[in-house]
Amino acid sequence: MSGYHLRDADTSDKDALLQIFNHYAVNTFAAYPSGPVPPAFMDHVTEGSVAFRVCEAGGDVCGFSLMKPFLPFQTCRQTATVTYFLSPPHTGKGVGSLLLNDLIDIAREQGIRTLLANIASKNEASLKFHERNGFTPCGRFHNAGIKFGEPFDIVWFERHIPEKNN
Repeated sequence: MSGYHLRDADTSDKDALLQIFNHYAVNTFAAYPSGPVPPAFMDHVTEGSVAFRVCEAGGDVCGFSLMKPFLPFQTCRQTATVTYFLSPPHTGKGVGSLLLNDLIDIAREQGIRTLLANIASKNEASLKFHERNGFTPCGRFHNAGIKFGEPFDIVWFERHIPEKNN
């Protein structure tokens, strides 16, 4: 994709990432908090990540992705959860797929064979994105949360990653 560049996140990105995340926390079901989160939240969310990536366009951060172990046990090291958030002007332009495909490449390198994503049932755009990108529903927690006065389910998706052909 022309004009977009992926790199590892660093501490100088914290404010931009927090601004992106808080947009979704305040305005949508895409982030579970019901209001803005403090800067320390990003440290907590990224703790233990195996990949924390940023997408830039024209020197501005336009999105980020995160991959973390599903469980902290050696027996489950081949399974990871993924998360991505995009700055609103960059949605619908392929940035989400760019970030996801980057995580898939990193997962392959690290021996991760299954990616999991959990999505609020009221986040139709994300549900459709994951289905378009090879994820299948694999579980649902009914009435797991309430946001904006509305109950929502958390839907789990999985995608198996085939080994790269040599």
